[in-house]
Amino acid sequence: MLLIEDFFYELKKAPVNLSIKFPTPYKVITLGNFEIIPIELNHRATEIDTYGYIIKHKNEHSAVITLFDTKGLPEITLKYLSKNKFSFDLAIIDATNPPEHNVPTHNNVDDAIEIAKIINPKLAVLVHIAHYNYPYNKLLRYLRLKGVEKDIIISYDNMIINI
Repeated sequence: MLLIEDFFYELKKAPVNLSIKFPTPYKVITLGNFEIIPIELNHRATEIDTYGYIIKHKNEHSAVITLFDTKGLPEITLKYLSKNKFSFDLAIIDATNPPEHNVPTHNNVDDAIEIAKIINPKLAVLVHIAHYNYPYNKLLRYLRLKGVEKDIIISYDNMIINI
């Protein structure tokens, strides 16, 4: 098992021209005409900070949000999203585990559905589906039973989404 101390020890041996910078949560990073905003996520039971990202064009209010490696959303992130009133065209949400499976580090399918309802994107794509989660067709049926078949979908390999 790789410990965080081992990771940073290895980084110190990296080439001198390598500079690692960690994002500052909620501080806008400008890249050309795009703004990228790191937001804090919950990846409990680990000492590793995880971030989601809001990606938007400078001149538009609509955005894409990525929420990988999380179990729900921390209160500070919920407040930030509420205060800033983003309009999300697309949300990409961790749904690692099947509905009945609860762990402190990753969403199950129901957690992901709840997050989608809170942030209300035009389309939510559930990703990071573990091999022990339901098979694809069973997940589709599960979403239909939950009544969310049109605005929340399950990702698959080589998926392309036009927004």
